[in-house]
Amino acid sequence: MLLALAAGAAAGPAMARSHAQCPWRGEGPVLRVFAAEAPWREAFSGPEDSVLGAPVDWAAQDVLVFALGQQRTLGVTVAAEPADLAGPGRHTRLAATPTRPGPDDMVAMALSRPCVVLAVPKRSWSRVEVRDRTRGEVVWRGRPKVKR
Repeated sequence: MLLALAAGAAAGPAMARSHAQCPWRGEGPVLRVFAAEAPWREAFSGPEDSVLGAPVDWAAQDVLVFALGQQRTLGVTVAAEPADLAGPGRHTRLAATPTRPGPDDMVAMALSRPCVVLAVPKRSWSRVEVRDRTRGEVVWRGRPKVKR
């Protein structure tokens, strides 16, 4: 997937983690940006340590969540890394990878809500496009809701 983002200032260590069961209670496919700790605590079922693996520096970082929505199997995932951010100006890109089980793969048939959560340097968020890196198709496009 490709994610076009608005450019921003440099900050502390960037982090990312994929989840088969998204800790964010929202529905997908959707992209949300959390720019402060208070809206994060309202929307997530755990602290940022458990979601990202380390605390977020809210003064220097935003948290980006891309959720695929409810899936019928645990074999669906989405992954991205902050280090994959590239491109100057208003439309930077982030490469991300969705994974779906093949037709002959053995997977658990259970509802899942896959998402990827990234802590990235604070920036001004404009239009965003999420694109499947392997297929090249647009998965989501729009202006993300920023929770401050």
